[in-house]
Amino acid sequence: MADQKISELNALTGVNAADDDALAIVDTSATETKKITRAQLFTDTPSIDVSGNITVSGTVDGRDVSADGTKLDGIEASADVTDATNVTAAGALMDSELTDIASVKALNQGVATTNSPTFAALTVDGHTLQDSTDRSGLLSLDTTLGTWRGIQIEPTTTSKWSLMGNQTDFGLYDDENGEWILNYNENSTLQLYSNGTNSFTVETTGATVTGNLSVTGTVDGRDVATDGTKLDGIESGATADQTAAEILTAIKTVDGSGSGLDADTVDGIEASSFLRSNATDTATGKLSFEYSVSDLNSVSGGDGITPFKASFQASNRPGSGNYATGLEFTFDDAGARTQLVAGSNGNNNIPHLYTRGEGWSGDDGWHSWYQLWHEGNDGSGSGLDADLLDGYHEGTFMRKSANSNLNMNNYALQNVNDITFNDPGPNEGLKWNGGNDWRLYESPDDLTTNGAGNLQFVTGSTRLMTIQTDGDVEITGDLYVPDQIIHTGDTDTYMQFDAADSWRVVAGGAEKLSTNTNGITITSATGNATFGSVNSTWFHMVTDRPNFYMDKGLRVNGTLGVYNQNTYLTSDDIYLNGILYHYGDTDTYMQFHNANEWRVVTGGTERLEVTDSNVTVNTGLKLNKEVTETVTALSGTSDVLEPQEGTIRTHTLSGNTTYTESFSAGQSMTLMIDDGAGYTVTWPTMTWVNNGGSAPTLATSGYTVIVLWKVSTTLYGALVGDGS
Repeated sequence: MADQKISELNALTGVNAADDDALAIVDTSATETKKITRAQLFTDTPSIDVSGNITVSGTVDGRDVSADGTKLDGIEASADVTDATNVTAAGALMDSELTDIASVKALNQGVATTNSPTFAALTVDGHTLQDSTDRSGLLSLDTTLGTWRGIQIEPTTTSKWSLMGNQTDFGLYDDENGEWILNYNENSTLQLYSNGTNSFTVETTGATVTGNLSVTGTVDGRDVATDGTKLDGIESGATADQTAAEILTAIKTVDGSGSGLDADTVDGIEASSFLRSNATDTATGKLSFEYSVSDLNSVSGGDGITPFKASFQASNRPGSGNYATGLEFTFDDAGARTQLVAGSNGNNNIPHLYTRGEGWSGDDGWHSWYQLWHEGNDGSGSGLDADLLDGYHEGTFMRKSANSNLNMNNYALQNVNDITFNDPGPNEGLKWNGGNDWRLYESPDDLTTNGAGNLQFVTGSTRLMTIQTDGDVEITGDLYVPDQIIHTGDTDTYMQFDAADSWRVVAGGAEKLSTNTNGITITSATGNATFGSVNSTWFHMVTDRPNFYMDKGLRVNGTLGVYNQNTYLTSDDIYLNGILYHYGDTDTYMQFHNANEWRVVTGGTERLEVTDSNVTVNTGLKLNKEVTETVTALSGTSDVLEPQEGTIRTHTLSGNTTYTESFSAGQSMTLMIDDGAGYTVTWPTMTWVNNGGSAPTLATSGYTVIVLWKVSTTLYGALVGDGS
């Protein structure tokens, strides 16, 4: 067999092959033929190198190599179903992609978007969500990222809303605008904000609303809108228990110049009792003038008459006394003056009157004083030597020095038309000797003062009857009348005590006045009036006439009103429910026509209206005197410009200053600023009408004067002068 070629050998089939059958192998390197068994061929030989194709009609190791090859053609080279690419493509995760493989493997429920998993707690980006530990059933949110806990909602890129809280505060916050919407402070306040402004606050003491509060129902059982409408018809500050003093205090807040307050009286005195500077008038009382000068050459009165008094030992006074009081008469054609002065010479027992003039037209200056003669300073030592007395020579009269008393020696002094006593005083009158020491003289009622007084009927030093200067008769003791006091010569005119507790006056035979325990009745030819208390509550005045008429003033101590009406007078005020008319002129009146409103109408046309906010004058306003403005000073470096504190205000700056303003439309003010240190001023929002439309630069010396005024809602300012 060693000499045969392989191609010459018989084929070995699988059926006939056994593991120990030998297979000839030609080793070309040794030029020899070797054998190998079937078993060695498939187990011991590490590899077989075949050049060319191997075709197998059966299987190889039980596998159809051709079919397996076709399947392998559909698998990518180096295919690995567990690599990252294939795992990702399959929708799975690699172990290397998981932080906690055990936790993933421990999942025992679905976590897809359509599932509803249950967790003990959930941590999202550092925030932990879980059931509350102290209030089970509530979701607890915790974080380690900051002091605030909460949820932020971001509907759009321009709006962010946070529901959040920390140790002390909780609420709803607008992150985009940086402002609270709702804030609760622990154990303190609950605040609701509108556009960043706190509009509603609830505290332990109550609730506070900033702005208006609208309620569709009631508040504490009350319809607030309905009650408010009713209150609108009630004057501000009205109470049922205000005293007259409280009402007066309230009125004083709106009195003064320009208030429009037209009082009926001043300190209880009618306007007719005052002297007016712009009308012809008459004074029935005492007028005192207190204008004082230290030099009588410097009275300097205006045209007309100027009363004055000289101070102690004033210069250029007349006489030897320390004081003088007088009048200066000034002529309006040339300005020259004349003075009439009473001096206080000596003990002033005798009046001393002096006069002097001031010359003009080349005779300028005050001339010497001249004393005026009168009956008090003539006679011996007066320097006045008269030739006649009332046209009679001295020899016609009985001189006092020749006979100091006129003794009639118990004879009558008859045919005397007039007896004139030298002066009044106690015991200077008539006296009856030898009886009860009756005396009749004029003196004050104290019977000791030597001066004018009443007519006194006196026994010794006891005053028993006095006839006063006004005609009244005062009697010390009783006046007894048994029945009637009859008018002399007129027997049907008398006063009569006609019964017990009753008295009447009869004139012309008709009863005109009667009084008893029930009151007093006055009867005239046309009617009667009864005055008395019908019950314990009221004093009554009753008449059968339609009206009462009084031709003189009426004063009451208390309230004078219309029965069952809201029109009455108190000691200080008038309450009027309607119109106050000019008598006989119904289209001229004053009227309180609405709440907080008062007006004056003349000729049917409203001329003046006063409300709680404005005084409106619908006609020309004439001032007969000067207008005096209030001057006040500002201080500090932060002050309010408010005309109600003064319409002329000064301010000496002490540092850089900021002004705010509290003007109402139509108000104005003059501001004088003294800035000697170069401080700056920050003005409120305003419009400068000069100075180039800019705020002025303050002068370094003296005052910078600025006028401020408001029109509508705009504050205007103007520099006065050039500011230097």
